[in-house]
Amino acid sequence: MSYFWIHPPTNIRYYSDSDDSNGDESSIIHSSTSSVDEFSEYLIDSDSDDEISDRIYNDDEHTIEAVKTNGSYYLGCVCNCLLFEMAVSSRIFYKYTYRQIRDYMNQYSASSCCRLYRKPILDIIVLDIQNDVYNAVLKTIWLRLVQRHWKKTFKQKQDVLKLRKSWENQRHFQLRGRYITGSNYVPSLRGMMAHYLSNDIKYSN
Repeated sequence: MSYFWIHPPTNIRYYSDSDDSNGDESSIIHSSTSSVDEFSEYLIDSDSDDEISDRIYNDDEHTIEAVKTNGSYYLGCVCNCLLFEMAVSSRIFYKYTYRQIRDYMNQYSASSCCRLYRKPILDIIVLDIQNDVYNAVLKTIWLRLVQRHWKKTFKQKQDVLKLRKSWENQRHFQLRGRYITGSNYVPSLRGMMAHYLSNDIKYSN
């Protein structure tokens, strides 16, 4: 029997809503929040949810039964561990709502710890098979980090460009060939996540 295990990138802090007072950044990590109405709807429509889950299973049975290949990308569910060989096709992902797919994977999970978790989250997973053990690398984490850092970098870039437009800065550039200190460097995508690299990689480059 093979299991999925999580191997997240090192030197990464996992944020929650209580870790950061900035609402914009926390919304990137948690794209949606639970509400009392949603939970009540979940309890009331449990029978219909079971029917929808069965329908999704029948529509996507070939994906479940298919042999998983090393290095391939899958849409899986994460809740302290990964669902045992559980994935959905992109066709099913766009056909049904996020909540319906979440409930389907929750119901058909072979992992008891995932079934106990009411609100699993779908992640982009790269499968790494070693010695018959199904290891998983979460790519969604990096997407969230890129989104957050690019948002900060873009704001810094706009601030620098705004400083360069001033009359004083333009005059300074005409006389000295460079802008006033603090507006010479324009942040870009390149290098914005360099602090996640280890020291060995930094110095080797």
